[in-house]
Amino acid sequence: MDKAIKKLVSEFYSVEFLRFFCSALAAAAVNFIARFLLDPYLGYNKAIIVSYLIGTVFAFFLYQHEVFGKGARPLWQEIGLFVFVTLAAIAQTLIVSVVLADHVFPAIGWQWYGKEVAHVIGMGVPMFSSFLGHKYLTFSHEPVEN
Repeated sequence: MDKAIKKLVSEFYSVEFLRFFCSALAAAAVNFIARFLLDPYLGYNKAIIVSYLIGTVFAFFLYQHEVFGKGARPLWQEIGLFVFVTLAAIAQTLIVSVVLADHVFPAIGWQWYGKEVAHVIGMGVPMFSSFLGHKYLTFSHEPVEN
């Protein structure tokens, strides 16, 4: 088990993880800038949704071209797995953010920007599971069995 844990930890001290992290930040920036540009035309709520989709598509291409490379699966399967991993990340972000903001922070008396801090922590948590999900599922280079 010790060997497996060391291998897992080494995944996050790799150049590949650094490229993933930088690509995720770039996609987040595209998301934010798109929301800012679309807001006057679509309104805040619709701009958030459309900009999230734009950022997600941008992330897919960054991860495929700059981080993991084209995997062994057909493009349509990569897209499906990308959506699956992304939805799991959104769920993790929501759960962590809500638990911290609504339960943990009030229990410990944290009052300084509670929702904002909880959201930032919540966004950071799936960085690790998303990296592994995209590496070993979405863009896996292992041959696909039929």
